[in-house]
Formats: sequence, C-alpha cells, structure tokens
Amino acid sequence: MLSENKFSSSQKTTFAILIILLVIRMIFYPLGLLIWHVTPAMLSPWFTTSYTCGAYTLISISIWLNKDNLQSLNIDKPFIMIFIFTGVLIALYYSPTVFAIIIILITIRMIQELRDGQLNFGTVAPNYSRVIFLFGIGLFTLILLYVIRLFTKGVNGNGPGSLLLSMYNASLPEVVVEEVIYRGMLWMFLRALNITDTRILYIQTFLFWFSHLYYFSIPFTFWFWLPLSSLWFGILVWRSKSITTSTTAHYLYNLVAYILQH
Repeated sequence: MLSENKFSSSQKTTFAILIILLVIRMIFYPLGLLIWHVTPAMLSPWFTTSYTCGAYTLISISIWLNKDNLQSLNIDKPFIMIFIFTGVLIALYYSPTVFAIIIILITIRMIQELRDGQLNFGTVAPNYSRVIFLFGIGLFTLILLYVIRLFTKGVNGNGPGSLLLSMYNASLPEVVVEEVIYRGMLWMFLRALNITDTRILYIQTFLFWFSHLYYFSIPFTFWFWLPLSSLWFGILVWRSKSITTSTTAHYLYNLVAYILQH
C-alpha cells in the first residue's frame, strides 16, 4: 500500500487537478457528445469556452506547482513557449470576456517566470536521433496522405486563406490541453506509482483513445488512426522526455486530418 506521505503537497494537488480534467475529458465530454449526437465543433459556446479556459487555468496551476521540477511533467522550455502562445490565442479568441482577462493575466505571469528563470526544466537530454526518426516516419505518412488527397479530391478553398482556416480549425488549444493531461500529468502520476514507462505508454494510449469515443461512428478513424496516433505520440514523449514533440506531432495530425476531410 502507498504511504500517504509518498507524495508532496504539490504532487497531491496536481493529481487532484488531473482527476478533474480526466473526468471532464473522458466522461462528460465524450459521453455528452454521443448522447447529443454532435461533434466537438457543434457544442454550445458556453461549454466550449468554460472547458478551454478552465483546463488552461488548471494546467497553469499545475505548472506553477511543479515549476522546480517540470521535467517530471515532461515539460521543457519550447513547450512553455507553445503554452504561452496558446494562451495568447485563447485570450484573443474569447476577448473581451472575463475568461480572456483571466487567461491573459495567467499568460503574462508565465512570461515573467520564464524570463526570470523561475522555471526549472531539468537536465535530461533526449535521444534526438531516435526522436527525429520516429517523428519523420509519422510526418511522412501524413504528407503522403495529403498528397493522395490532392490527387483524388483536389484542393478546396482559396489558397493561403484556406490554409490559415485549416490551421485554426486544427485547434492548438485542445491539442496542448490533451498533451499535458495524457502525456504530462498522467505520465507523472503513473511514474510516481512506480509504473514503468513501457506500461505507461500503453495506458495513456488506451485512455486517450477512449476519450475520443465520439468517433465510434467512424470505424477507420476510431479503430485505426486514433490508437495508432496515440501510440506514436506516446513513443515520441518516451524517447524525447518532452511533450513538445508530441504536441507538434498531434497538431500536425489534426491539421492534415482536417485538410483530408474538407
């Protein structure tokens, strides 16, 4: 049995936040979508706003709680820069609401802590050769699919404007939130329970897959692409010790998937 003193107060709070985010992301979110028979894009603005801003705020708290050892969350400096950029996007999108004010204040604080060197990212160096190889395989697959899409269906939209719309609809905020939950906080929690990285890889793959239950009506996506992509994202984190790689890969996956579908 685990001792109650096994975890520090900051870890306990982080794990409590993880449970809250997992319940929302894995139960209310997918089951609600199945019951309402809608896609994430069709959710009410209130729900989407609350979820996005609330999750970003809770993740920010987790980062501050663990700022002396962000390596435990698989977070490095490039990811923090992505996180800050995401905060700016969220604030701009939801301005001039109260949500936007809260997010911009959080973002400003994060910038100050990054500038002042108050965030400790650890010293573990990733195996870049393996990471680049794994990332390249996945990226090549996505590009190949996009080329096939060009030859079979042509190009929709109006050039650069269509590309910018696609980049927006690939939803960077949702990608960032999911990566921190499944391949940051969850990884930290399971590792604290002395579960090996190999087992964590498969656990996060299954949980991420289950959280996208609303794709069940699209068999190829649900039974093939979702588990395969989640496994790929997990391997990238495992080898690089950073969710920067999985966040980039996840966003590119969403981008290409959106282009293929439109």
